[in-house]
Amino acid sequence: MARFHALIPPGAPRRAIWIATALLLLAGGWAVLVQPLTTLRGVDYRVTAYRIPAYVKAIDFLHRHYQYRLLAQRICEGKASDAECVMAIFDWTHENIPPTPPEWPVVDDHPLHIVIRGHGGDDQITDVFVILTGYAGVPSYFKWLDNRVDRLVLGLSRLEGKWVVFDVRRHLVFRDRNGRLADVEGLIADPGLVDLQAAGAVFRYGSRYSSFFSRAILDPLAPPTVTRAEMQQPWPRLQYELRRAVGWAP
Repeated sequence: MARFHALIPPGAPRRAIWIATALLLLAGGWAVLVQPLTTLRGVDYRVTAYRIPAYVKAIDFLHRHYQYRLLAQRICEGKASDAECVMAIFDWTHENIPPTPPEWPVVDDHPLHIVIRGHGGDDQITDVFVILTGYAGVPSYFKWLDNRVDRLVLGLSRLEGKWVVFDVRRHLVFRDRNGRLADVEGLIADPGLVDLQAAGAVFRYGSRYSSFFSRAILDPLAPPTVTRAEMQQPWPRLQYELRRAVGWAP
């Protein structure tokens, strides 16, 4: 027995344990990476679920994150303030993502695909705007408004301590009577200013634009706990998923 032990190099059992542990970790990691996950895609409001490996979904997520960040940086390059940057993104989104033609299918998957396709619904166009402004460091979200006759989707961006209103689809940004970007409170208080600046806006059932600017429709004006831009970024998304897993987030 002593001779047998003499044949085993010193430290061999410890080395074997480390090798076995590394192999187990690799096997466990691979099992996690190939675990099938679900991704969704809607066409004309019919949603189809697809199963893809976890590593493919992770790579796609990181690729989209990089593309959003790069696009926001390019649009805002040379801009001296958050307001200038948001206005540049507002103009870029309107110019590059027109409404989907009526006879074309409505496709809903990832916002980056809307950018690539180059068209989208009103909410999709506005979604791209709020994601890019969020990547530029300006908290933003979009909100559907319903006056019981027509519907309207608006983007809201936090600039200089107030929520500024953008109708990305119609390329409308509202200004107060001094020429400054108008916030929600100012537009509620001055509905005539809304209709004056939105004179060309047409709704399906003939609503006045100012009919959407009432406290009954806009209240509560509360941004989501996690914005659309944050849901596209690795660390905020991981935090959100962990909180949701333990019941601390919806």
